[in-house]
Amino acid sequence: MTKYVFGHPEPITAQFGVSEFNQLLVRLRDRGCSDIFFKSDDCIWARLDGRMTRVTEDEIDAKIIREHIARDKGEGYANSIATGTPSSWAYRVRESAERTGRFRLSAASIADSSTSTGFRLVCRPISALPPNFNELDLPEELKSALVHENGIALVTGPTGSGKTTCLFSVILHRLVYGPGEHLATIEDPIEFDLNNLPEDLESIRTGVIGQEEYITNVAGFSVALKGLLRDNPDVILVGEMRDPETIRLSLEASLTGHAVYSTVHVTDASSALARVTMNFPESEQTNMAASLISSLRVITCQRLLPKLGGGRCAITEYVLFAPEDREQLKVAFMKGGLIAAEGAIRERVGQGIRAMSFTQAAKQRFDQGFISEQQFAEQQLEFGEWRDHQ
Repeated sequence: MTKYVFGHPEPITAQFGVSEFNQLLVRLRDRGCSDIFFKSDDCIWARLDGRMTRVTEDEIDAKIIREHIARDKGEGYANSIATGTPSSWAYRVRESAERTGRFRLSAASIADSSTSTGFRLVCRPISALPPNFNELDLPEELKSALVHENGIALVTGPTGSGKTTCLFSVILHRLVYGPGEHLATIEDPIEFDLNNLPEDLESIRTGVIGQEEYITNVAGFSVALKGLLRDNPDVILVGEMRDPETIRLSLEASLTGHAVYSTVHVTDASSALARVTMNFPESEQTNMAASLISSLRVITCQRLLPKLGGGRCAITEYVLFAPEDREQLKVAFMKGGLIAAEGAIRERVGQGIRAMSFTQAAKQRFDQGFISEQQFAEQQLEFGEWRDHQ
């Protein structure tokens, strides 16, 4: 039997305009969906409790998706996507005089069966504020490492694993409760607007923040970062390590007294070093890897697992880098390159030396009653750590 988010298929009317589109986004958000998928020549889908679930039985065509993009961003923007330039942007739904719903929209062109150009549009609900940092269920040593004075913290994981939410929980904490810092972010797009805090937080805020949005405010991450460094920020968040110049500038900032945060798309903490370094030509990789190792303070990698009773919970693999850890990692890298460095990180994670593996994190969630025994076993098997934990 086909499962639907609302228990039955939602209709797609011929007049599926902005009002219908907005209402559907809000209803799916309120139902607990983390992503809503519009793909031409397919029914509408949503991710509910981590599982892809149908919303409609009827298919949606490319024309309707394109109209929504053009209505919000303009014909030129829609044409750019249609000709092969994927894009992301913030989208707002005015729900009432007091409440505005926020979503992150990502669109790309695809091939479909009815037209020469189809579209894919993914909508992700965004909370008004990230969760309270002190209430995140993270080990205390990891929380301390994430509020670092200088160097770089890499928050990694697959798409939709909560990297941005975790990062902005840290940024909000530093903005409101920190020692009085100048914080700056470069995002694509801005997800959490920290310039408009609730009065209870605004009245005790100790820092200043500037948020810049790729495309809207600046021509590129590296261009924005060059400008930010002239403004002397204490804390810099770079939305993604996406190109050599951005990575180079981020590392320079982290080695000259700034606390830098960024994200990398990898599936475990040990892979982050190679993923960042491989953005550079082979002739530069040794120097860039050495710079990254010198600046590392913490690498985390997060996954979301189905939670017993509904929803999802995070498991976080992490490894912290004290001065002696960085020195040992440099030695491993100089002896055996990236493979040896990855092996050294993986060994520390497995041994739990200022670190925690996915299996150890899953064991905690299992003991807390958050995940099933099957979910725990799957994590053990995936990471080659199957053993009796009964």
